Amino acid sequence: MATFPAGGIAEALAARAGKPVTLFLTSGTQIGGTVGEVRDHAVVLKAVTGRELSDALIRRDQIAVVEVRARNARRRGNAAPGKGMTLGF
Repeated sequence: MATFPAGGIAEALAARAGKPVTLFLTSGTQIGGTVGEVRDHAVVLKAVTGRELSDALIRRDQIAVVEVRARNARRRGNAAPGKGMTLGF
């Protein structure tokens, strides 16, 4: 089952480097892609969903929720099919 490491948004994103996530921003905007790099005050999201050949630099203080797919959870019966895990602040 996908779990989040102790800590906050930065630690959760660093643990997901190279893997897909969906971010929900404080503005209500949703953006998906692959975590590229976690910086001091921002995160680089590669291959932004729905935007061909696009990357994004997102301020960490603007991220309200990190959602990830939990592949193994379905097998163990801990999550409904197609549902992911979320971490919100």
